[in-house]
Amino acid sequence: VKEMPAYHVAYIRKMGPYNQETCEAAFAELTYWAGPRGHLASGVMLGVCWDNPEVTPAAMCRLDACVSVPQATVSEGPVGFQTIAGGPYAVCQFDIATDGFKQAWEDAFAWLVESGYECADRPCYERYHTPPEEHPQGKWRVDICIPLNSPR
Repeated sequence: VKEMPAYHVAYIRKMGPYNQETCEAAFAELTYWAGPRGHLASGVMLGVCWDNPEVTPAAMCRLDACVSVPQATVSEGPVGFQTIAGGPYAVCQFDIATDGFKQAWEDAFAWLVESGYECADRPCYERYHTPPEEHPQGKWRVDICIPLNSPR
C-alpha cells in the first residue's frame, strides 16, 4: 500500500474491451501527439481503466492512455486533460508478457480481497516502467494501482 501522487495527464480515450488491440490504438494515438512535444521523455505513462469488465459490456469499457504533463500544457489536437487522484493505492508490480495483463489484474484483485482493504470509487490504473524492448526478459514492468478506502 502506497500513497500515490495526483497526476495531471494528457489522454486519449478508447472504448472497447481491455485488450491489446484497444490499448495499442490508444497509446499509438497518444504517442503520436506526445512524442514531438517532449512529453514521452519527461512524463509518466498510465493506462486508466474506468470500468469493471465483469459488469460493463466490453464495448462500453473506457480506457484512457495517459502521459503526465505540466499543468500549463495547452490543448491542441485530439487529447483531453484530466487529473488522476492521488491517495492510498494498492500497488502491485509485475514483470509480464503482453498476454499476461489479464492474469496480473486477477492476481492484484485477489490480493485486495485477502488484504482487508476495499477498492475506493476511483479508477484503477496501470503505471508503466519498462516496455518489453527495454526489459532484460522482453516483458513489461508495470504497476497495477488500485485505489483504496481505509481498511475494514
